Amino acid sequence: MEVVIQYFDGCPGWELARERVIEAASAIEVELALSLRRVEGDEDAQRIGFRGSPSILAEGRDLFPDQPGPIGMCCRVYFLGGTASPAPSVEQLVEALRSDAARQGRP
Repeated sequence: MEVVIQYFDGCPGWELARERVIEAASAIEVELALSLRRVEGDEDAQRIGFRGSPSILAEGRDLFPDQPGPIGMCCRVYFLGGTASPAPSVEQLVEALRSDAARQGRP
């Protein structure tokens, strides 16, 4: 599965998101092709529809479309049981990755 983490320099959550994506993929034994996409500024953010850092895309689709942020250079917030976090939990990522794999017809 191809996963891209979109981020900007100075984002407090992208490294945590990367660690958790790797852990989640390992937990469900999915082959992961992980890459990072640094967003360079507002113009770049507008062009790609960047909804904040970190944004996690699988096969080009946002894994968390229900938690969108505004398009632009901002920090994205994920909610873990009502508490704000700079990255989704491993459990949220496991669920999102499984759902995306099922949508793609993969086990």
